[in-house]
Amino acid sequence: MLGQETGSVYAVEPLTIQERLKRVFYAPRSSFEAVAGKEDWLDWFLPTVLVAVLGLVSHTLSIPVMDNLDTPVLQNQLQEMNEEQKQQFLNSMDMLKAQGWVMIPVGTFSTLVVVAFVLQVMLRSLFEVDVTFRQSLVIKGYASLVVGLEWLFRALLINIQQTPIVQTGMGWFVPQNVATTFVGRVLADINFFDLWQIAIIATGMSVLGNVAMRKALISVLVLWGIYVGGGAAIATVTSSMLQQGMAPTG
Repeated sequence: MLGQETGSVYAVEPLTIQERLKRVFYAPRSSFEAVAGKEDWLDWFLPTVLVAVLGLVSHTLSIPVMDNLDTPVLQNQLQEMNEEQKQQFLNSMDMLKAQGWVMIPVGTFSTLVVVAFVLQVMLRSLFEVDVTFRQSLVIKGYASLVVGLEWLFRALLINIQQTPIVQTGMGWFVPQNVATTFVGRVLADINFFDLWQIAIIATGMSVLGNVAMRKALISVLVLWGIYVGGGAAIATVTSSMLQQGMAPTG
């Protein structure tokens, strides 16, 4: 029980980097235990490159659908939007088609650095654990592999449903008239892949930081909740201000 709760302190069988990355999906604790104390730059660089490549592949598969905005499914979705939402969607599609090839790899690596920094600060301040930045990069790097699967799954849904507007979580159950509210935005941001990634991050904190798994999981969930709630609040307020500014006066 002690090893499960606070991270293993025993020697484990060495795993190749390929085996470590593979086990992240079904046995993440064994991946982190195998790399603990001997973290290498490849342990964060390689998974991040793989995610960026999967993102570009997914983008390539989605381009034909994004180029065709006249599909019946998408037209029905656009009819349910107000003018502001419709314009925001069309602008985002234009930007994604033009700059997606750069945005995906840059966004992948910048997210890695930012999240790793936050994890290091949280582990050092909240749990008083002296983790290195490289260890934090490994935790986020391993967990980010889930993002690659999410992008492939989204590309599959986009091609099946013939629309760029797809959901991979609670957004399935949010009606359009609620989607632009604070609650609707929060629900739309809750998806299975995020929760999977959170579980892997908490496992990495437990093993590399020797933190109780329950405490690690709660701390990451709280941090993620603040991120989702804050983003939803900003988007809701911004949308409301734009609508007020566009409203006719006099």
